[in-house]
Amino acid sequence: MAAYHRQAARDAKPSERSVSITVCKVICMDHLTTAIPRLLTPGEVLRLLRLDHVKTPSCVLFRLRNKGLPALRVGKTYKYPADAVLQYLQSQVAQSGQRPTV
Repeated sequence: MAAYHRQAARDAKPSERSVSITVCKVICMDHLTTAIPRLLTPGEVLRLLRLDHVKTPSCVLFRLRNKGLPALRVGKTYKYPADAVLQYLQSQVAQSGQRPTV
């Protein structure tokens, strides 16, 4: 059946052929950059916390997320909003009066 339609399309006059037009929406990136926060990778968060030397970084980040570190699930990994990570650190320092513990 599909072969018939392809043959019919080849035999048709140019004016009879169906023309498909793809319409793309153009998004202005200037408006999006102000709305989307900067997201940190797990490695960047660990470097920020100076914990990039630990043997089980996923366990450390898991514990921090359970203690209230904000994270977004993107695909199979987590991304961390930079401003939220800094606010979390400041709140932990303010609560304990010391460095945040993991």
